[in-house]
Amino acid sequence: MSFKFIILHTIFFTCMFASPYEAHKITQKEYKKLQAIDNDIYALSVETKLYNTKEVAHFIYRHLGYDLDFTRFTVTSAASIRHSSSDTVYSDTALITDRNSYSASINLSYPLFDKKELNTRKKQIITLKQKIIKEIQNYFQLKVKKDDLELELKILTALEVRAKARKLDGVGGFTDWLEVIKNIKKTNYDISIADLELKEKKQILMSYIVKNKREILQEML
Repeated sequence: MSFKFIILHTIFFTCMFASPYEAHKITQKEYKKLQAIDNDIYALSVETKLYNTKEVAHFIYRHLGYDLDFTRFTVTSAASIRHSSSDTVYSDTALITDRNSYSASINLSYPLFDKKELNTRKKQIITLKQKIIKEIQNYFQLKVKKDDLELELKILTALEVRAKARKLDGVGGFTDWLEVIKNIKKTNYDISIADLELKEKKQILMSYIVKNKREILQEML
């Protein structure tokens, strides 16, 4: 687990439990939460997020770290070498003869393919695009899962206040409150695992494109 990951989760828990937990009383802040708990849980439950996977796919296609169509010009050097045993040149003061003169050429070539090769390359392009789309779908599916877990955690923290209030009033028991705490613990664990997996999938997507565009893709993800 990275140091940055630990810091982020420390900040998260500090924000969630900014003040010391009062096990034997309902604080003024918790009392306000109890008054609005129904509305808060409903609002969290119906909250939706949209993800523009198509925009991300087009961005990756445009900024691939290698040629998608495999048809760039190629440069070759020393394709032909001419040697002359005697080569005379003029200087400001005299004629100079260089008896070992060489010349080399650099050629620019454009690959030409027959129909079979073109079809093979088209299939390579299609396969690559399908692979990128699959990676994007995997990333955002996991992002949806993590976002849902974070919403679940907010709902559970609201329910914990309710369970504690019922426990203190004698309406509910310690076991009911403890069950909510266990669910909070499990959800926190699930969020941590999803976060690690999400970082791994993000790095896969980042590796497809040129370095100077990765910061933009980071913001899109």
